[in-house]
Amino acid sequence: CLIEALDAILPPTRPTDKALRLPLQDVYKIGGIGTVPVGRVETGVLK
Repeated sequence: CLIEALDAILPPTRPTDKALRLPLQDVYKIGGIGTVPVGRVETGVLK
């Protein structure tokens, strides 16, 4: 069944012991707040 196959997929592990790598996907300019970068952490940890 498709649902069972999708449930069996394990998400990839992200190496948290490496340097932070955060590729930007987009940048928004929001009035009153400023520039907001949007991306996803590929490696490392963001605190």
